[in-house]
Formats: sequence, structure tokens, C-alpha cells
Amino acid sequence: MKARDYIHGMRLRTLPLGIAPVAAAAALSYNNRADMAQPFSVARFWILVVACLCVAVFLQVAANFANDYSDGVRGTDRLRAGDARSEGPRRLVAGGIAPKQVLMAAAANATLACIAGLVAVILTGYWWLIAVGLVCLAAAWWYVGGKHPYGYAGFGEISVFVFFGLVPVLGTAYVLTGALRFTDVYAGVILGFIAVGVLCMNNLRDEASDEQAGKRTWMVMLGGSTGRVVTGILLGAAILLIVLPWCNVVFPTFTQSFGSLGWFMAGLLAMIACLDMLVRALNALYQRTYNAAMRTCSISALLFALMLIFAAF
Repeated sequence: MKARDYIHGMRLRTLPLGIAPVAAAAALSYNNRADMAQPFSVARFWILVVACLCVAVFLQVAANFANDYSDGVRGTDRLRAGDARSEGPRRLVAGGIAPKQVLMAAAANATLACIAGLVAVILTGYWWLIAVGLVCLAAAWWYVGGKHPYGYAGFGEISVFVFFGLVPVLGTAYVLTGALRFTDVYAGVILGFIAVGVLCMNNLRDEASDEQAGKRTWMVMLGGSTGRVVTGILLGAAILLIVLPWCNVVFPTFTQSFGSLGWFMAGLLAMIACLDMLVRALNALYQRTYNAAMRTCSISALLFALMLIFAAF
């Protein structure tokens, strides 16, 4: 496989959805470093952050290659290639790349994710996290892989909420602090809503070819009009949850967590930029320019994490 094909297969535009949960959890954990289960060590903290980030990124890339492989050999991507309304990313297997090469790329990235995960396990002693990692690997493969992929049965959206929202945020937070807090769950829910919103936009774009291939996503089951409303509700919920802490409604001391006026203003600007991206995504959603909606929505996840990073200092 050529380097250009490999980069296409990585789906770089989707990576903010994997990076943001780790960054958000790291910021929240750093803010609560005085309450960590073990004495705070700067070196240990950042080694674990990098390990968690590598797990998230390599596992997401592995899933992207695995999805390309499975949809390619199943024939779903060939239907998308013939659908003028489906202007998705370049598909490798459907585009002529040998399926074995794509599968090997998925396996290589999954291996790197496992190595990074083992580093975190060894440093923390939380051996039960291996079981969590195995569940994540299984979820990545059986999303569209195997004889009965759950992504074809309407469970893909739930999986994305769990594995791009709750699991990476809560997993990273526990690795870093040895405890979980309501703020971690809150951030995981926000990022989960954003990730599901991106998936719904993707599935709205591919609605016709997915239905023809027998892939029953929420958008296929609901139909385009209702699907756009549901997606809009998800993004609207994310916007509301992002704004509430600034009103001192959910977390009465949130605005006091900033170390200085400068960091407060930086966090406020990040929040405004995040909301701007989500509003742009909503506008693009209803204009049915789904690729643009997905891009801005993915960026909003990073901006939300950046807001929390500013709050940690």
C-alpha cells in the first residue's frame, strides 16, 4: 500500500473525535491532581497521557481500516461509489487496494494501541484495564465486521456514544487519578453527543447506499427528515451542556477554577469558538452539506477539550 493510500485510510479528519476525550480527561484530572490516589508526579502524569492518547488514536485508525476492509469485501462501499449523493472519503478496498493490505494496516495499528495500553497498565497496576481494551478491540472489529455486524443492526450510534465519549474520558481519568468524578461523566456525555452527531451526519450522507446494502443505521430507520431533527437535537443537547457550567448551574465553582483572568478569557473564547463550530455544523446539517457539517462538528470536540485545558491552569 502506498503512503498516500495509507493516509487516506487513516481518515485524519475523524481523529479529533479520538483525541478530544483524552485531552478533556487529562485536563480534568490535572485540575484534580491534589485528590489523586497516588502522589502527583509530572513525569508519570504525562507519560500516562501520551499512552492513553496513543491508545485512542491507534485504535481509531485501526477501526477506520477495519471498517474499510469489512465494508469493502461486503460490497457496501461499491454501492456508495455508485451513489452520486454519497461524497464520502476515498474507500481503499472498493478503490482497488488489496483487502489483505487494508486488514494488515488495521492489525498493525491495533497492535500499537495494545502496546500503548500495556504501558498504561504496567505503570498503574490496573490489570483489569486489559479486559476493557479487549472489549474496545471487539467493538472496533464487529462494528461492520464479522457475519453479524452490530453497525448494520442500528447499534452503531450507541457504540459511538460509549466508545468515543464515556469510555475514553472515564478510562483516561481513572488511569491518571485512580478515581472517577461527575465532571468526567459530564464531559464524556458531551463528547459522546458530538461523536454520535458526526456519525449521524455521515449516515445521512450515505443513507441511500446504506439502505440498499441492508445497513440499518438510525438514519435509514428514521428517514432523512426525522434523522436531521434527531441529529440537531443531539448537537443542541451538547451546546446546552457546554453552556450550563458557565452559568454556574451544574458546577457552581466552574468559573472559579481558572487560575487567572487570562486563562478565564482564553477558556471563554474556546467555549465561544466551540459553540460557533456546533452552530455552523447545525446550519450545514440543514443545508445537507454533510461533509462540511462533519468537519466543523469534529473541530468543536477539540475546542471543548481546549476549554477544559484552559480551566486546568
